[in-house]
Amino acid sequence: MNRFDQLNMNISNNDHDLNLLDLPNEILIIIFNKLNMVDIFNSLVDINQRFNQIIFDPLYIRALNLTSMIMKSYLNRTFSIENNILDKICSNIIPRICHYVNELIIEQNSMERIFDTFNFPQLYSLSLNDFHNCSFIKGRYSKKFYWKRISKIWITCGNSFNR
Repeated sequence: MNRFDQLNMNISNNDHDLNLLDLPNEILIIIFNKLNMVDIFNSLVDINQRFNQIIFDPLYIRALNLTSMIMKSYLNRTFSIENNILDKICSNIIPRICHYVNELIIEQNSMERIFDTFNFPQLYSLSLNDFHNCSFIKGRYSKKFYWKRISKIWITCGNSFNR
């Protein structure tokens, strides 16, 4: 019995009942695309085989956004992933997908853990959000990334934006 069997996934509207699992994959993909990837990984991975098939589809995960949340405001503040969620992503998810990732969006607090542990052989685009010490990137990771392979890099340092 999986977690969704234990939860009431039905939406009742008088005479009509709708279960989330009754929706076609195309609709689920639209829903998943509206959600934050960190939340998807934390909540929906290993729920059932169907969800895993959608979540781990190479087209879905090729652009991997590992920022927890970006507040759309004057400062566009990026929040770090909580340690327990980052543990789950690093142990259960990234090993399954790192060879499919072409684009990676990450924030400073998660970078060290992810880049010291995993290699992304197909990575060509890297976005580093909310970095406060940009010299740290080139000094520590200059050999790891093989910068020649990455054709696009975007770095936000505090409130400034660099390409």
